[in-house]
Amino acid sequence: MKAARAQRRLFAATRERTLVTLMSGAIVALLVAASASAAPTRTFTYQVDDETYGPVGTISFVVETQGDTTVVTTEAHIVVTVLGITLYRQESTRRERWVGSRLVEFRGVTNENGTAVQIDGRADGEHFVLVSPSGETRTPGTIRPASPLTADRGGGPVFLPDTGIVTTAQVEDLGEVAVTLDGTATTARRYRIETAGAKQRYEVWMGAERTPLRFSVKDARSADMFTLVR
Repeated sequence: MKAARAQRRLFAATRERTLVTLMSGAIVALLVAASASAAPTRTFTYQVDDETYGPVGTISFVVETQGDTTVVTTEAHIVVTVLGITLYRQESTRRERWVGSRLVEFRGVTNENGTAVQIDGRADGEHFVLVSPSGETRTPGTIRPASPLTADRGGGPVFLPDTGIVTTAQVEDLGEVAVTLDGTATTARRYRIETAGAKQRYEVWMGAERTPLRFSVKDARSADMFTLVR
């Protein structure tokens, strides 16, 4: 019983960190910004590794570009098991439509342990209107889904894709560093990102053509890592 309670407490902390990372939604802001000179359709898949439980799932992004319009579809699949028992499951899907660098439409559904929450959003003049279970919120038209990967966009208003909560982000450029992915050495620009009111700290390693190679979320207890696999 004591071991089981300890596992639950440990998982509660781990789940919070994982959720915050997944709340950051898509790596969309960077991918959209790079889409103009890229192929019409690109797919990015990241493996999710928890420091305590190891590999727990994947998050993938499909980026489709036509002219100045970009549609990004996100899918996340997270399952945490211990001794064959599922402690936690999250499935989420999101669709974002951007015109240039402005988000004009958003729809996201997050199913956490069988409970689904839907968030919708649309551009309305100089504003962006978010609709969540808590009601309708009018936000600045420059808002974007919260992401540890909006690094070179600087700070500003963001919203959490699984709750619709509006907050702000601050970004610190940590300079160029060496990284190794799948045995291959390369260079990337490293950023640290914090959101108002959050205890976690995000970091992102951005490679050529502004493609996020890796991103992480850390707190005082542990860290979760997302690594590009294809």
